[in-house]
Amino acid sequence: RPSVGYVQGMGYIASTFLLYMEPAQAFVCMANLLDKHHFPDFLMVDMERIGRYAIAFNDELSTHLPPLHKHLSTIGVDTRLYIVEWWMTLFGTILPVESASIAWDLLLLEGVAALVRVTLGLLHVLQDQLLGATL
Repeated sequence: RPSVGYVQGMGYIASTFLLYMEPAQAFVCMANLLDKHHFPDFLMVDMERIGRYAIAFNDELSTHLPPLHKHLSTIGVDTRLYIVEWWMTLFGTILPVESASIAWDLLLLEGVAALVRVTLGLLHVLQDQLLGATL
């Protein structure tokens, strides 16, 4: 996909494939993944489409973790500040490999809804710390 090129974060995806398969297989999987789920929008840095994901996630955050949603909104934390990195790398920057691998499995089985659930779970675990945070 020459339209994508290299985007920071791809290394996490490629390295995860390389943990589980030979380089040629990893390349094929990487190439195939570029057209699936949220990856085309995130890897091409389509800010309009990423914004739609952020709005949809924000709705879920306000439903499931209302105090955290209110706090993050009040201090001016834009949802895109964390979902872009977390979702582009499939949580490779914040979770141990074993946990990130589970997020991979969930994404491949259930689609983007799994990313929403994993993100809500992480924010739930971090909620007490985040509620005490300021910018």
